[in-house]
Formats: sequence, structure tokens, C-alpha cells
Amino acid sequence: MRQLVLAFGLIVACGEEEAPPPPVVEEVVQADTGGDSEEVKDEAVEKPPRTEAQIAHELIIGGKAAEGLAAAQKLGDKALGDRLVELAVHSGATPPEGSDSVTAAAHKLVSGDAQGAFDTAKAAIGDGTGDAAVLLARAVRAGAT
Repeated sequence: MRQLVLAFGLIVACGEEEAPPPPVVEEVVQADTGGDSEEVKDEAVEKPPRTEAQIAHELIIGGKAAEGLAAAQKLGDKALGDRLVELAVHSGATPPEGSDSVTAAAHKLVSGDAQGAFDTAKAAIGDGTGDAAVLLARAVRAGAT
């Protein structure tokens, strides 16, 4: 009973306070940046020139794998060029002369020759490459036996 009286006293004592006033809303004024003026429209935004590697990459992902392959082979950076050549072959370009067997297997798989990719990757596994094992698994999924 004592707890009930104490709780009722707390409720009555706290209930007489007024609610706090609502927060003041400040009006936001938009500043004129001059974006609609003729001077701003006439200025052309100058973009940095694209590198040869960027051009080759854009050709490859744009569906022009053969042109991207040719551009990738002309690059001065051999490591980057090799990665772009590999990307172009995976996109459907014919591998260049002297390519490794894994690249040839990838081309066969992209071209739809699952059995040829399987055979080539199976022969390349003896070279100790993990890439050949991955291509072997992809060829099996594509229907090779």
C-alpha cells in the first residue's frame, strides 16, 4: 500500500509540468550559384586524356575484343598488357601467337568448344597451373566429358 501511495504521489508531482516548446524551424534560403548563366554553359569541362590502357580496356568491355586485343598488345607496360590480352581472350578474341595453353583453353571455352577446352586444360594441369584446373571445371560444367 505504501508503494501505491508513493507511485501516485510521483505521478501527481510530475504531471503538472508543461511540455517543452516545439523546436524552431529555420527557413532555408537557396543561394544563387550562377549555374544558369551563359558564361557557365559556354565553358567546356576539360577531362584528362585517356591512357592507352584505358582505351584498350574500354574496347574490350565494349564488345570489340579483337580491337581491344590489338590495343593491349601495343602497350609499353608488359604486365598490364598481358592482363588485358587475357581479358580480351576471355571476351572472345582469338589468342595471339605464342599464347600459353591456359589462354588457348579459355578461348576454346568461350567459343563453345567445351570438349576442346577440357582436353587442353587437362593437358595443362601437368604444368602445375591452378588456372587450368579452373578451366577444366568450367569445361565440365559446359558439357565436356
